[in-house]
Amino acid sequence: MSLHELLDVQYDASANAGGSHPQRRLDLFVPATLEGAPALLVYVHGGAWRAGDKSEHAELARKLAGEHKVAVAVVNYRLTLRDPPPDAKDLIAHPMHAMDVLQAIEFLYSWPAEGRRTPKAGEAPRPELPGLGFDPEQLYFIGHSCGAHILATLFLHPPALFDLPPTPAPILKAARGVLLSEGIYNITRLLENFPSYIDFIEPAFGRSTSGESDSKYSIFSANHYDLREGAEHIVWWVVHSVNDDLVDMDQPELMFDSLEVLTEDEGEGLVRKDWDTLSADHYKVVDEPRFSEIVGELLKA
Repeated sequence: MSLHELLDVQYDASANAGGSHPQRRLDLFVPATLEGAPALLVYVHGGAWRAGDKSEHAELARKLAGEHKVAVAVVNYRLTLRDPPPDAKDLIAHPMHAMDVLQAIEFLYSWPAEGRRTPKAGEAPRPELPGLGFDPEQLYFIGHSCGAHILATLFLHPPALFDLPPTPAPILKAARGVLLSEGIYNITRLLENFPSYIDFIEPAFGRSTSGESDSKYSIFSANHYDLREGAEHIVWWVVHSVNDDLVDMDQPELMFDSLEVLTEDEGEGLVRKDWDTLSADHYKVVDEPRFSEIVGELLKA
């Protein structure tokens, strides 16, 4: 299937081009030959909150757009520095990654309508959506690795201890399904099982002042979050490869169990899992044919 592609689109539209951060960009892939506006699938990459780029997932986006006849957006967000200088200011740390992704989602949701109006003073102009664009009332999401944590932070309800604006009600209403793959959810357990991961957890979430990891990081563990009001209808998939040697099975098990408890009064079939049929490593799992099949099941939600 032929696709329209818009690459490197600035999503912090209120900033002029000179003031926009270069990582606040997204790529959009839209099927060219459909009779109606397709749903939108938003992909949030992983990389331990400090690495990764949307360009690395362009082929995956093209594959998913073509196979499932959906528009696909791949989102970049500001990354935490690996080795910040001692005098560094304005460091990127949680929840800034999630704030960027939320801003990208808000941009995408409003794009079909806002793209037709004249930009206000200081706003960056929005490119014209190609073809039929997409239907902003049909939103689906995939988060890989730390991208799964970011999406859980946005579509569940974390403690009000950090400056993260709530996901707007219209976006929650439009969200149909969220697929979490190879995700990091319980940071305390992650550090218990992989102590060396403090190398990327500490820059992204801060130093534990007491020396006990649980005292600092449990509030950032997504499996402790509540169900967000207005998101009760969302279908969740928690998937994990049997050969992921970077993130162990404790993570999806804890997240799945938490989601089941949160949604037990909301109806059946809202939380689904696949821990048996994916077999690639942590990074290549999204390229498996079975992964695309699961995406197809997600899109039926």
